[in-house]
Amino acid sequence: MINYEFTEVENSPGTLVFLHGLGQDHSIFDQQTSYLTNRFLHKRYACSTLAVDLRGHGKSPTEGVRISIPGHVNDLEEVLLEEDIDDPIIIGFSLGAAIALEYAHRHPNNTTHLGLINPIFDDPKYLTRKVRLLYKFLPIIGALGVLDYFPRPEKTDLSTPKLLGPLPPILSSHAIPSLLRYITETTDLWGLYTNILALNEHGIPNYLRDMKVPATIIQSSNDELVDKKLAEELFRGDHKITLPNSRKVSIRNANHVAMLSNPHGLNLTLKELLKCFKPSKKPKVRLDDRIKSVK
Repeated sequence: MINYEFTEVENSPGTLVFLHGLGQDHSIFDQQTSYLTNRFLHKRYACSTLAVDLRGHGKSPTEGVRISIPGHVNDLEEVLLEEDIDDPIIIGFSLGAAIALEYAHRHPNNTTHLGLINPIFDDPKYLTRKVRLLYKFLPIIGALGVLDYFPRPEKTDLSTPKLLGPLPPILSSHAIPSLLRYITETTDLWGLYTNILALNEHGIPNYLRDMKVPATIIQSSNDELVDKKLAEELFRGDHKITLPNSRKVSIRNANHVAMLSNPHGLNLTLKELLKCFKPSKKPKVRLDDRIKSVK
C-alpha cells in the first residue's frame, strides 16, 4: 500500500508530482505543496500537487517487496492511475530524481517536464567523502535493519526546519548512531538499507543521452552530499549522462535539502515550471493503457 497526499485544485493546468529522497517522506515538500496550491498567492499558477511516500518510507512499508528503482516507478504508475493523473510535471529530489528519470524514460510522451533537485547517482566520483564513508557501514545498517534496532516513530513531520542543522561529523565517536537517528525519523533501517541497495543497483542509466522529456536541473549552491560536477555534466558537455533537453538553475544559500534550507527560492523555481503545462492537441492516452504496454 503506497501512501500519498493529493491536493486537487479546481481548473488546475496540471499536477506536480513530488518524489522525496532517502530518509524522508512526503512531508518534506509541505512548504512547496502549500505554496503551489494557494490560489490567494497566485491565481493563475495555482495547481494540483501529489506527494508520495516511496516504498520503505513514511507510511509506505516494504511489505517484503524487493525494492528497486523500476519498482518505485511501478508504484507511481498505480498511484497516478488511481487519481487519473496524466502528463504530470515530476519533481524528484535526490533518490526521487532517479525515479523521475526512470518514469519519464518509460513514458516520454506523457510526462510534461522533469524537475531534478540535487539528483544523485551511485558513482563515487559524484559523491562527497561524507557519503562514501557512510556506504562503508552498509552491512551494519542492514544487520540493524533486520533487528529493527532503530524503529520508525509512529508520527513524524519533516516540514519544520529541524533538519537544517549540520549532519553529525562523520568521524566523531557518535557519528553513525546520530546519523542513523537523523535519517530514521521516517525510514526504518531496513527500508533505508534496501533503498540504498536499489540506488546502487540502478547505477547510472544508459538512456540519459536519449531522453526526450525536457528537464530542469535544480542545484543547491552548498550541497554537502553530491559533487557539483554531476549537475554540470547532466546539463552540458559531451558526457554519457548529459540530458539533451535540459537547463540548470541554482538555488542560492541552500544545502542538499533545498526544500527546507531555501524554500522560498525553490518555490519560485517550481512556480516557473508551471508554465510548461500547455493544452494538448494530441489525443489523450489513458495511463492504464500505457501501463499495459510496459509490462
